[in-house]
Amino acid sequence: MATSIRLTPEDEKRLESLVSRTGGTKDFYLREIIERGLEDLEDYFVAADVLNRLRSGSEKSILLQKRERNLPWTIEYTETALNDLRKLDKKTIQRIVNYIDRLTEGPGDL
Repeated sequence: MATSIRLTPEDEKRLESLVSRTGGTKDFYLREIIERGLEDLEDYFVAADVLNRLRSGSEKSILLQKRERNLPWTIEYTETALNDLRKLDKKTIQRIVNYIDRLTEGPGDL
């Protein structure tokens, strides 16, 4: 599906600079930007929905695993999140866990 968008002059210069530095194409980078942006927006709205359900009391969180690190927080998962995780293949689950581990590294872990 062909779609056109109008970039600001600043964004156009940034895109052109990226293309000239890397040798990639504008089409490639625009698709990447859109895909990543859509993923971020989808994640945001899923998270906002879960937060609303938690705040309303219609969903409870479950402490799945407490990390061995001495952190001031723990990671809790909702039933919905656990059910969604169970649908994924092991490689994808491991990527998610590794990502969460990187996000939750304390200053002493760096």
